[in-house]
Amino acid sequence: MITIEGGAFQYPDGGVIANGTMVLKLSWDSTEIVTTPYGTVVAGEPIEIALDANGNLVPTLIWSNSELTIPTYYEASLFNADGVPLFKAPMIWVFNESSGSVVNVGDVPNQGSIPGTNLIVTTGAQGPQGI
Repeated sequence: MITIEGGAFQYPDGGVIANGTMVLKLSWDSTEIVTTPYGTVVAGEPIEIALDANGNLVPTLIWSNSELTIPTYYEASLFNADGVPLFKAPMIWVFNESSGSVVNVGDVPNQGSIPGTNLIVTTGAQGPQGI
């Protein structure tokens, strides 16, 4: 697992998004390949992460996408302290860091809206259908 933190989220006017919430959703169920025996990581349960007074995520453990057998990604949504959504659309994040890494989410590119780029996920026979 990796630790995600940071972000320094702010409004367009530079005001800090204090005490908000980040919600991560894994793209689909997968199997982690770190523990023995391997375990299933379910996508149906969102991960809610608090932002501190400075707009930073509190350090949180998540599975790196490189630790999962099926190619996956996370959808990231951001909400202010009143629960109002702030991203126009969820950001798409892929974490390829190795187990034990610490990642500042402010350095993670949005894989879902880079002009001229498409997110392509290929899967084998065990992958999701209809994608």
